[in-house]
Amino acid sequence: MYQMADWQTLLSCWHKLEHYTPAELPKDKSIKQLQEKLPWNLPLTSKDEKKTIVYTIYIDVHPLSSALEFVREYFRDESLVVEVNKSLMYYASLKLNEQGRYIQNSLGISTFPWALHQLEKGKLQSDSWSESFQMMCTNLLEHLEQNRNELEDDFISYFSEVQTLDNLREIQSIIRNRLGWKTDLAGHIYMKADEVYKSAIKEDDSSNSDLLNSFFISDIERVISAFQNGKVRKSVQDYIRGCLNESFKHEDLRENPEIIKSCLVPDNFPDGCWPSKYKASLMQQFAVNMIYEKLVEKEGEGIFSVNGPPGTGKTTLLRDVIASILVKRAKALVQYEEPANAFAEIGQVSISEKYTAFIYEPDEMICGAGMVIASSNNGAVENISKELPLKKEVEPYADSIDYFRTVSETCLDKEYWGVIAATLGNKENRRILVNRIWSRFEKEESNVTLADYLGSNKISNEEWQEVRRVFQEKLQAVQAEKERLNRCIKDHDDYEEKREKCLSLEIRLQEAKNQRNNLEYQKEKLEEEKLCLEERLRELTFKWEIVKQNRPGFWKSLRKGVRKQYRETLNEMLRALDEVTSGKQKCEVGVSSCEAQIALLKKIDVEHEDCRNKLLLFDKKIEVARKELKAAYADMKFWENIESHATQESCPWYSNRLKELQSELFVASMRVNEMFILRANAKSSRIKTSLDGFFQYLKGGTALSLGEIEAMWKTFWLVIPVVSTTFASVSRMFADLGQGSIPWLFIDEAGQAVPQAALGAIWRAKRVVVVGDPFQIEPVVTIPEVIMNHINGYFNLDRSQVHPSLSVQSMADRVNQYGWVSNDTWIGVPLRVHRRCLDPMFSIANKIAYQGMMYNSTIAKEPEIRLQTHFVHVTGRVDGRHYVPEQGKLVLKLLLDEISGSDELPDVFVISPFAEIPRKLKVKLQKSLQETLKLDKEDSNILHDWLKSHVGTVHTFQGKQASGVILCLGLDEQSKGAASWASSKPNLLNVALTRAKHRFVAIGDKDIWLKQPYFSELRLLGVCEGV
Repeated sequence: MYQMADWQTLLSCWHKLEHYTPAELPKDKSIKQLQEKLPWNLPLTSKDEKKTIVYTIYIDVHPLSSALEFVREYFRDESLVVEVNKSLMYYASLKLNEQGRYIQNSLGISTFPWALHQLEKGKLQSDSWSESFQMMCTNLLEHLEQNRNELEDDFISYFSEVQTLDNLREIQSIIRNRLGWKTDLAGHIYMKADEVYKSAIKEDDSSNSDLLNSFFISDIERVISAFQNGKVRKSVQDYIRGCLNESFKHEDLRENPEIIKSCLVPDNFPDGCWPSKYKASLMQQFAVNMIYEKLVEKEGEGIFSVNGPPGTGKTTLLRDVIASILVKRAKALVQYEEPANAFAEIGQVSISEKYTAFIYEPDEMICGAGMVIASSNNGAVENISKELPLKKEVEPYADSIDYFRTVSETCLDKEYWGVIAATLGNKENRRILVNRIWSRFEKEESNVTLADYLGSNKISNEEWQEVRRVFQEKLQAVQAEKERLNRCIKDHDDYEEKREKCLSLEIRLQEAKNQRNNLEYQKEKLEEEKLCLEERLRELTFKWEIVKQNRPGFWKSLRKGVRKQYRETLNEMLRALDEVTSGKQKCEVGVSSCEAQIALLKKIDVEHEDCRNKLLLFDKKIEVARKELKAAYADMKFWENIESHATQESCPWYSNRLKELQSELFVASMRVNEMFILRANAKSSRIKTSLDGFFQYLKGGTALSLGEIEAMWKTFWLVIPVVSTTFASVSRMFADLGQGSIPWLFIDEAGQAVPQAALGAIWRAKRVVVVGDPFQIEPVVTIPEVIMNHINGYFNLDRSQVHPSLSVQSMADRVNQYGWVSNDTWIGVPLRVHRRCLDPMFSIANKIAYQGMMYNSTIAKEPEIRLQTHFVHVTGRVDGRHYVPEQGKLVLKLLLDEISGSDELPDVFVISPFAEIPRKLKVKLQKSLQETLKLDKEDSNILHDWLKSHVGTVHTFQGKQASGVILCLGLDEQSKGAASWASSKPNLLNVALTRAKHRFVAIGDKDIWLKQPYFSELRLLGVCEGV
């Protein structure tokens, strides 16, 4: 076992595993073993003049099981349970044209056999495999392309001539020997012929190869180097610690609702929001505020996760965060009296022989809003980029919002309001962007490109100053509304304080009343006693006078005993007078004390009355605020019922007016952004020349410094703030960007991505927001389990650190301080209000995957489809592995019923857990629907495209929705074991159910499926017999 630092252990393990993805031969019946009779010698040609034949040659095809057995032997694995794998793997692939000649750059070499050879040589501890592999590939290609003859004029290489079977076998032998693993074991050569459009073949295209190795290896090596140099930012450090399952502080939001309460106050709301007609729910706004607070205001960098079950508004949340970022940037832009002063010339790039473009770098103060949306799910990232600019997504501001609108409407889509987002990533996407908005290729002359618009719109200083003034007014209005709402909170707090005081005074008042009664009684008794004592005092005084008058004379007092008796009488009288006087004084003091206490107690009456009057005044204020804010009025009852539907659906202290003002501020921000760019460009065309350089860079072939490249990206993000890409394209598209150079990274559908897939993007990002759901589709892992287990064991990592079920989402959740435990898993900031599916789909998904955590706020609408929600019991014998023809016939019947009722293809998905079922369904449905509906060629093509996008496995539909879903389950008694795989977790069924907005039909054998975990809940659909 190799001893390393914790971070290096994990990164080295990822690094090795990424080399062990076998190139598996596609399960396609058209792929055949190459025979002596070569098809390009026939020759085989396309019937369509616009198309040609391209041959894909698969070199050295072997059973994958041979490699897995080698790994078991190497690690001395004597376990009795052996992974059954019937797949075929190949070492390399290349392409030939219709004449059998090699297509340039089409050779792809698999890392898998090469990595097996490294294992064989005991080199698992090396972290520089990619350099060695690339050197081997370069030398191999040079060898295959070099002249095999001594005479230069007589050039013949392995690739230069029409391929023969012998030549291909020689190429196979050379590749096998260079890879180094089992060089004595010759495999077979397989072939596939495809018809492709001639225009699609580009001889100089570096992406001609079908064989794609891991896209993440080079970035993993970069991060290893960064750790070794001790230069790693907080986001990467935290992410790696999360992946290592280190301990983080966790605060359960259900046990500590005060955290939510303190977060959701007006001062914490961002100044801007997305201009839609919908307000955020409690947990949506909590997430937005927390992202803004933690990643902008406090720490300025880091990673934050949000869990978004289906239909809970993940995209809505991202839009609000994006809006807040752009408003914050606009606040920086308006600080400039002259926008051109925000740029400094730092270099130049040659565009053509006649034109050299200068590169300008924007001030750092305005460079914090560049955003990248990344995912392993290509559809997910494209959806966000394509939805952000849609006019329907900014209702009711569609007419007023404008951001290079002329460009977006003429070059991109007439339904777009602005050039706010771009789909980048692979080379083709980049080419399309350049051609559409900049270079005028493939577009009509009437279209106004961004280059045209920048060149023809010169903004005056007066126009810029006016835009600044309007923005500042809008900003002040937002801040004033926040202050007003803060006063509402203060009024509420004061009201609660007064109410508590009044309640306390009422209790004291009752106590005071009892005390006063007692004191009045005491006073009365004391006064009575005083009267008695006063009477006694008068009597004694009278007697005293008499005694004094009867004082014996001198001679008389000389008698024995007279003087003594007189003195005794006198003393007795004095004592009695003193006693009565003292008693009287005590009574007077007692009466005074009672009167003083009674006076004090009467003040409580006054205080209570005063409190009641003030409370009445507050009542009027509170009533006005309650009437305005409705459910958003967050009183004590609101927080006591935090687990109620009403509270979860509302955002406390958030007014319609604030929503309106925030939206208007975002609209004004986009205006500021456009005018800033146009005004800056009016001086030396500094924006246009920088973008000329940038788009030339995107095409490739430009020699630029890293500083110049980063400056061009900053300018591009200043113009188009949001770009999307798959993780697979990150290392290439951002190859020249270093650590922390991407201001914002949003990872969407993060539950579908393996942890190492996001590493390169996170390393380049300053702030990372991870959004996904670990209870939907899990990552698709192509590394064989036996290899993963043994490599993990070598690096002493356990299942909590490296395992096929772990995702970017689950790793980021570990880092998140705020969340709670669901299904024995800590999840970060869960969204809880669902707005997609009706019952019973919602209730079943909520039960099996979310422990009843969600609340359904879906607005019921009458669907335009005829499907009725049921579990339809249909049995039959399997054709193949999973497909039951009888179930396929019912799918056809249901679709025909939909089409006949509307004369158009329905808003219905046909989904299955197993890949074979949709594959066969597409073929059978295309043929049957085409024949039944008597479709012409154009309609047949439309049907083909519809089937391609509406029939598939559960995996292909995550993030999508339709009015209805047909779940075709397949299986019979002999194949029912596959149901155990599908039902091992709730994820598959959860995704299938939550694609359906209105209707859901499950077709399967009830005796198989309704006995499976989770699937047994489908009884709630209502079971009926299939016809």
